[in-house]
Amino acid sequence: MPFAEHLENLETGKALFWRTAWIADYPDPETFLTLLYSKHIPAKLTDKSYLNSVRYKSPKFDSLFTAALQEVNDKKRMGLYLQADQVAIDDGAIMPIFYDEDYRLIQINVKNFPANAMEYRDMTRVYFVPKDARRTEKEE
Repeated sequence: MPFAEHLENLETGKALFWRTAWIADYPDPETFLTLLYSKHIPAKLTDKSYLNSVRYKSPKFDSLFTAALQEVNDKKRMGLYLQADQVAIDDGAIMPIFYDEDYRLIQINVKNFPANAMEYRDMTRVYFVPKDARRTEKEE
C-alpha cells in the first residue's frame, strides 16, 4: 500500500491495526501525551484525526493532561503527566513495542562531547587533548 494511502486510512479511522512512530520535538512528556488528547479528535468520524489517530477518549486522561498543561510547578506537572500516562497504559490506548537507542563512538582525545536524547550539540565546551597529553594523563 502506498504510504500516502496508509496515512489517509490512519487519519480517517479506516485502519484497524497499524505500527507507527513518534519522535519528540522537545524534551517534555507533553510531546507524546498530546497524541492521546481527545480534543484532537474531530467531531465526525470521516474527518481526519492527525494527532490522535487512535481516536482515544478518556475523560480521566484529558482531565490530568489539561491540568498538567496548566501547571507551572514542574514537579507537580510531571506528576500529573505520570498519572495521565498511567491511565493511558491501563486503558491499553497504545502499545509501545520499542524505543530507539543510540550509541556514539568518540575518539579518546575528544573531551566534554555532549550527549543527550534531543541530539542537541553545544560544541562550545568540546576540546581535543593532544596525544602527548593523553600519555601524561594516564601516567598521573
